Amino acid sequence: AFVLFRVPAKSLKRLGSTCKQWNALFENERFTKKHYCKAPKQSMILMLLNSKVCPMNVNLKVSTPSIEFKSALSLKNSNSNSKEVDITGVFHCDGLLLCFANDNKLVAWNPCLGETRWIQLKTDYKKGSMKSNKPFVEFEIYEFSSDSWKVFDKFSLEFIKPVHNGLSFNFTTERFKRLCLPPIQDSDWIVLSLAREEQLSVLYSNYHTSNIDVWIANSIDDTRATLSWRKSFTVELKVPAISVFISVKSPSFLIDEDKKVVVCCDSSHYMVNVIGEDNTYYTEHPLVPSQGPLLWYPCIFSYVPSLVRIQRSKG
Repeated sequence: AFVLFRVPAKSLKRLGSTCKQWNALFENERFTKKHYCKAPKQSMILMLLNSKVCPMNVNLKVSTPSIEFKSALSLKNSNSNSKEVDITGVFHCDGLLLCFANDNKLVAWNPCLGETRWIQLKTDYKKGSMKSNKPFVEFEIYEFSSDSWKVFDKFSLEFIKPVHNGLSFNFTTERFKRLCLPPIQDSDWIVLSLAREEQLSVLYSNYHTSNIDVWIANSIDDTRATLSWRKSFTVELKVPAISVFISVKSPSFLIDEDKKVVVCCDSSHYMVNVIGEDNTYYTEHPLVPSQGPLLWYPCIFSYVPSLVRIQRSKG
């Protein structure tokens, strides 16, 4: 089994289909969790585009970077064998995707294994809404084992609207804490991103400039009291950065620190930009115009496939 910890999840998935013993091992919860921690983080790039999750291939090994948009991943409705689900939002963690469907449901999804778990939201829940007559906001957590929701914390509106700080959540203690970010001024903005489930980075810029600084955190280990940040490199847009990011509800980007490259979405112009340090290169790639106008702002993120199974209810 030690050798298998060096093999990426996608390769093991193919191996499991050839032998019942292999498949039984890959379904063992202890093995899959240990494999996720030890295996190489072979990430892939995904984009939420027009309500579908689409893989992307970004080739930075050529003088003019190229982007290939691949066919959308299939996510079927739980009540239908043929209808594809429209996705309005997506989050990723530990090889799993959590998607907002447009029928007031959540779905936990492992694209590598093809597993899903549908979660019914509470009837009084509306994404992005808060009751103005309450001086606080309630947060709830969903328990997979019991198929139930519970209120675990309350915060004042001021606490959840940090100007120069973020929030992190500890699933063990079920508590939020302040997340220290690079120092910025009131006229600045930042965008947060996570690569390969292990590298936290931010884009930092002033409202009136086209330069974007890329900062990298030392670690995302919860045992550390605070994060320390270092400035890695700077890229320059052809237009003020604010015109690319300000109209987007949830701006997104990816970086390649070794090659000093930023990949980001310019939703205003239906483009994906690949920008190198010191104007090494600057390429613009259309967001698949054949699919028609954008229905939602696209979101680009790094995803690490895993063999982690979605927990089923014990009830």
